[in-house]
Amino acid sequence: MHLADMGCQVIKIEPNWGDWGRTMGVKVGKNGSVVFATLNRGKQSFVIDAQTAEGRQRIKSLASQCDILVESFRPGVMERLELDWSRVHELNPRLIYCSISAFGSQGPYREKKGTDSILQGLAGFMSITGEEGGSPLKVGLALSDMFAGVLASQSILSALLMREQDDLGRHIEISLMEALLELQRVQITEYLITGKLPQRKGNAHAHIAPSRSFRTADGDIMVATISNTDWTNFCKAMGLPDEFRDEFSDPRVRVKRRNEINARIEPTFLSAPSQHWLDLLERHDVLCGRIHQYDTLLNDPHVLSLDIIDQGSNPATLKSPVRFIRETEWHCLSDAPELGQGTESMLNSLAQTAS
Repeated sequence: MHLADMGCQVIKIEPNWGDWGRTMGVKVGKNGSVVFATLNRGKQSFVIDAQTAEGRQRIKSLASQCDILVESFRPGVMERLELDWSRVHELNPRLIYCSISAFGSQGPYREKKGTDSILQGLAGFMSITGEEGGSPLKVGLALSDMFAGVLASQSILSALLMREQDDLGRHIEISLMEALLELQRVQITEYLITGKLPQRKGNAHAHIAPSRSFRTADGDIMVATISNTDWTNFCKAMGLPDEFRDEFSDPRVRVKRRNEINARIEPTFLSAPSQHWLDLLERHDVLCGRIHQYDTLLNDPHVLSLDIIDQGSNPATLKSPVRFIRETEWHCLSDAPELGQGTESMLNSLAQTAS
């Protein structure tokens, strides 16, 4: 999808019954869903049965003419389909071949099935997510899938640049497991240094205090004091005495004794509504923000100014977050395709090429 947003012609090959993502969430179109529609804009849908010799030959014909091939099967599947890197590379030495799987091609888990919810647990992500003293929690979206997709598009573009130098294709491998491990770079490194397991902190920051959510008289806000200047400004805004400010002037002391700070300021936040505190903290140059739900988020004046909803697509969804400054307006090439929408034109094109 990201590559399609940047102008690539993207062909999605689906089996006769369609990508299973077409059945996830609210139904959209004749044979789609909200999940499929929002993640497949700008693509064409070709129905090809890769289990047949004819289907495999069609895929090979496509691969011989394309710049990039992306596959997301478990290791070994593409070999069984005779569409693995070595075979396809012989057909098209300039092809960029990107393999995305749950666990990668090495190690004892290579042939295991994996999905984001399982991987967030296996990769340790859930161990650092949740309330202090509470149960592990997963992040409320398919984080490993989304980040692996970002890594894939970044790597593919890099490989295309390298191909400009040597005219050779490359095989890229990305696993959802490693995508989640990469996101935990700081936490894992800290464990390697100290040998201490990181603890869940809820909405609080592990290395900064006070930096967490606070309940106000009518909702919740986030507050962060990163530098000592932030701490000084925060104390002024909250009317805290100079003695209290100086006692916690060391940021490591603030982290170690965060409960004492919280006990002092939590009742104060409850005494007035969120907007009062946001206005006060911003006047003192303290990092803060409202905790939105989607109904208030999409009516936030700054979000409205970003013009992020593409009302012309079906369904209305988010525009690409990437904007090229010389472009006057973002636009999607097309909505997510109906199943097999481009198959006939593809077969005609292949037939013309063969002749």
